[in-house]
Amino acid sequence: MRGWWLTFVFVVGPVNADGEWERLLKDVQKLKEPQYVAWAAGSLVAGGLAKRWDEANDFNVGFGRLDPMARTFDKFSDPFVMLTFATSFRLFTKFNSISALDTTSSDLLRSIVLTNCLVGPLKFIFNRERPKGGSGFSFPSGHASNIAAATTVVARHYHGVYRFGAFAASGMVFFSRLSGRHHYFSDVVVGAAVGSLAGWVCSRREFPPSLYVRLSSNRGSTLGIAWSI
Repeated sequence: MRGWWLTFVFVVGPVNADGEWERLLKDVQKLKEPQYVAWAAGSLVAGGLAKRWDEANDFNVGFGRLDPMARTFDKFSDPFVMLTFATSFRLFTKFNSISALDTTSSDLLRSIVLTNCLVGPLKFIFNRERPKGGSGFSFPSGHASNIAAATTVVARHYHGVYRFGAFAASGMVFFSRLSGRHHYFSDVVVGAAVGSLAGWVCSRREFPPSLYVRLSSNRGSTLGIAWSI
């Protein structure tokens, strides 16, 4: 079902006409850069190190009055739900010509698609059962990767309360997946790392490397150095 949805979005869907497919291919090419290869490898290493806490029983975190909100974020971070939202958000901003959200919606959609394309094969490769059984594979967590990707995009575009809210939502999802025994600790660690990688790659702006020095004098001398990468 999700495969057909991806086909609609990027092959025959209206988003394809706006070049999302070409942008996604560029994002995939970025993953070949050494720093991102190291990020991906480090994510798997971190998951291996985190396995020692997989059987810990102290992840039963209650959110009190915020429990309904935590459950909502947990359902929202489902890969299919997140993909549906990201696609709808992108189409809405394009068809209504909301330029202020154009970049954000594009980055969000591509990051969600990319993170699921990374997580999906890993699930089949490792073929790990969930802590309490059930359908689907456990490693890495798709919910954790999706919310981490969305949080990274929000954090790269916005500050203040928006960034804080995104990180708070991520925390709720991570602990919800653990306390509900849907995933092991290492599943969530790797899922969060992979999702953050996808969000970072898709929201990175392309600026030429530059270094400049600014000197000014106003009751003293001030030296300012800026480096954009």
